[in-house]
Amino acid sequence: MSGLSTDLVALVLGMLLVAAVACFSLLPLVLHTRSDPAELAPGEQSHAERQRLYSQVLELEFDHQTGKLSAADYEILSDGLLARAASLLRASDESATDVEDTLEQEIAAARRVRARRKPARLITASRRASL
Repeated sequence: MSGLSTDLVALVLGMLLVAAVACFSLLPLVLHTRSDPAELAPGEQSHAERQRLYSQVLELEFDHQTGKLSAADYEILSDGLLARAASLLRASDESATDVEDTLEQEIAAARRVRARRKPARLITASRRASL
């Protein structure tokens, strides 16, 4: 009887171990990750979009080099992808310029506030003795 119960315990523990490993393995598939571009922050969206465009351009070039795509189709498709990539880069440059302008304005405002304050007077040793 004890041999049967030992086998049963080992079987149950083995099944629990397999279930735990299966749950751990499937957990990333079940949990929702931020793969939807609408859920990404604006900077992450443009980065994800650029990466997607780069991979499409590489895939397009590969298809053209292997003969899967005619030269005319390659030109049409690559022109569209490159135009989209150029517009993304322009938008990225504009946002970087906006950030730089905002930073410069904040620095100028901080300098104006600092200039309005009275400068702190240094207390020299001779003045300290007179106090």
